Amino acid sequence: MKKLWPLFVLACAILIMNNSAMGQSTDSCPPPGIAAADELQRLSHSVQPDRGPLWEITRDGTRSYLYGTIHVAKLEWDFPGPTIRKALSTSKKLIVEIDVTKPGLGAAMNAPMAAEAAERSSSLYQSLVSRIDAQFRKACINQDRFKGATLASMVSSLTLLSARKQGLYPEFSIDASLIGFARYTKKEIVELETPEDQRTAIGASDLADLERDVIELESGKARENLENLARVWASGNLGDMERYCQSIQCTQDRNYFDTRNRVFAAGIDKLANEKEPVFIAVGFLHMIGPDNVLDKLKELGFQVRQIPTRDEK
Repeated sequence: MKKLWPLFVLACAILIMNNSAMGQSTDSCPPPGIAAADELQRLSHSVQPDRGPLWEITRDGTRSYLYGTIHVAKLEWDFPGPTIRKALSTSKKLIVEIDVTKPGLGAAMNAPMAAEAAERSSSLYQSLVSRIDAQFRKACINQDRFKGATLASMVSSLTLLSARKQGLYPEFSIDASLIGFARYTKKEIVELETPEDQRTAIGASDLADLERDVIELESGKARENLENLARVWASGNLGDMERYCQSIQCTQDRNYFDTRNRVFAAGIDKLANEKEPVFIAVGFLHMIGPDNVLDKLKELGFQVRQIPTRDEK
C-alpha cells in the first residue's frame, strides 16, 4: 500500500498547481509547491507517524471513520501513518467536503456574487481592494487567476498561501491526498457540499470582518496562526486544538460554522447508514467549538470514539 502514495500525491500536486495562483519565482518568493520525484521516492520508503485526529463512528453495528483534516500541509504529511492508512484502506467509499481536484472547480468558486456588487462603491471596499492587491504582489501570486472572485475568496486564498516559506502548501492539503488515493484505488468519492455551498459560505463575510482578516495578513498574524494550527493538527491532540482555537477565536464565525456543521452531519447521517464502512474527511475546525459535527453525530445516534494514534510531530 505504501508504494501507491507517491503516485497520487504527485498527481494531486499537479492537478492543483494547474489551477493555482502562483506567479513567477524570484529569490524573495516562496518555492513552488511541487514534489520532486526523488523526494517522493524517499517518502514512499519512509515510516511516517499518524497525524491529525481520527474518530470511529458507529451506529446499528456499522463502523465508519471520521478524519479531521487540514487544508494546508507539508508534503510528508500526505503519507499517512499506519492507523490512518488502515482505516482508509478498509473503507469502501471516501466522503469529502468537496472534490478539490475536480476540473472547473476554480472557475465555479471564483464566480461573482451579487451581494458583493452592492458594496463596490463604498470607500472601505475600494480600500480593501487596494490592500489585497498589495498582498498578492507581496506573496508573489498572479492575481489575474482570481478575476471575478469575491474579496472574501481572495483573502481566504491569501491566508492559505501565507505559510509557504514554512513548507505549508494548499497543494499538499490532506483532503487532496486522500482524494488522490481514492481515485488511484478506484474508491467512490462522495461530496458533502456543492461548489455553490462553499462559495456562499466563504463569500458571506461582511466588509468589517474582511478588514480584520486583511489586517492579520498585513501583520503576519494570519501566517502565524496558520502555522500554529498546522502544528497542533499534526499532533492529533484534540485538547491542544481546542485550547489554541479558543485563544485565537478561530470558530467564532457561527454563521459559517453552524450552517456547514449541520450540512456535514446530515450528509454523514445519510452516507454512513450503509452496511459497509466509509471514510469521512472533514476539516478539523468543524470538530471543535459549539455545535460541532461530533456533537451533532451523537445527537443522531452515533457512538463516537477518538482512535488513539501516535502523538508524534
